[in-house]
Amino acid sequence: MTGQGIVTGAGGGGLSIFCQEAEPSKDGLWIKDGSISKVVVADLVHGAEESYSTGDSASTTSDIPRCNTPRNAFCAVGNVLYIFRDNTSASFCTQKYDTETGVFTSVTALTAAANAVALHYGGFIYLFGGGYTKNSSTYSATSAAVYKIDAETEVKTQITNMAGAAANAPHALMGSTVYFFGGRTANSAREASTSTRQIYDLETETASTFTTVSKGMPSIGLVGSVIYQLNRMYYDDSWTRDSYCYKYDTASGVETLLGTSNSADMWTTSTRPQNLMAPTLSWGSNIYLLGGVSAGTTASGTQSQTVVRFDADTELFTMTDATTYDLTSSYPGSTYGYYFAPCTQINDKAYLLGNGTNDALNATITIFTAAGDNYDLNTAVVHLSEAGVYKPTLMQSGKMTLKPRVKRVMKQTADGLVTVAAAVVENGVATDII
Repeated sequence: MTGQGIVTGAGGGGLSIFCQEAEPSKDGLWIKDGSISKVVVADLVHGAEESYSTGDSASTTSDIPRCNTPRNAFCAVGNVLYIFRDNTSASFCTQKYDTETGVFTSVTALTAAANAVALHYGGFIYLFGGGYTKNSSTYSATSAAVYKIDAETEVKTQITNMAGAAANAPHALMGSTVYFFGGRTANSAREASTSTRQIYDLETETASTFTTVSKGMPSIGLVGSVIYQLNRMYYDDSWTRDSYCYKYDTASGVETLLGTSNSADMWTTSTRPQNLMAPTLSWGSNIYLLGGVSAGTTASGTQSQTVVRFDADTELFTMTDATTYDLTSSYPGSTYGYYFAPCTQINDKAYLLGNGTNDALNATITIFTAAGDNYDLNTAVVHLSEAGVYKPTLMQSGKMTLKPRVKRVMKQTADGLVTVAAAVVENGVATDII
């Protein structure tokens, strides 16, 4: 690998790349790792624990044609995202978005209740509950209805209801069983939540309830057979939020409070991560809380764009580096986070629809990736800066050779695509890439 030249310009010039521990004696890109087996040069790279958007970050226009958020039911079937039309909005239509081609397809015949839960299992899409939409000061009733849609024929059929009505119900799918932890309900002219825990068996299409000590609406993560309930928001006579966390073992039916005391939060008020009502991504032993509500004493609170990592092995949280790991803004110029944002997962990627705040509509799809782009193990990926900052360095026979600026260098590891130490050597002087 040492000294391999990679052509970067039309004039036949090259960029020498050295993969070694010792500083090279020649000019070029020095990747300070002798285990690199291959080098790839790219101008679009997504590393581990980073986010990006499907849209143009400089644009405020919707990327999803004729679709409204954040009330949409949303789920993945293979590499295709189904974004269901809210059945209260006749002017919109359900969309299928192919994550590999970036192409949208309209499915005019399908609808779903606003704020319904959508899941894919065994060739069918299941829609659970929903309702709870506000029109001026009127709130609609929530629903317990369940529908299943054949993913091949896209025929929709109503099946056995849930045990109780709920919208935006936090949930986890374990085998063929869906576990629901609370959900929103309508309560006169204001919102409320239920603490009812429900089970729905997709194979038998039967519904039941189960009992837990925890209440309210937690952020849900799944590691093995254990469902983690991370942070909660609930409504009694007023909205309450706290950082009590529980784990529920589906194999034994035992629920355990995380932390050292039943009378105290896991963290002090000043240090605990307050990503309440956050969409989540479960990957390996980690559960990522993506945005949510970060502060405040009302239902709306302050929307957050920060990402918090929970390690199920150590049962500890890590506040990720705000300058590196914060979610890409879903609406340029805004500070909205992902409170109640529809979210679905494909492999290590969480897809978040819109900014999820109140009734503000924004159809950008934001992707948070736990592992990043996937290359062969020990591949170095040279991430170039945008084309606009390339500069001409040589003119030969009317042809221009471009000297790219290196933004960063990444390495494919077993844990994902991570930054590796590198420097640019020019005129014998090595300058680290930061």
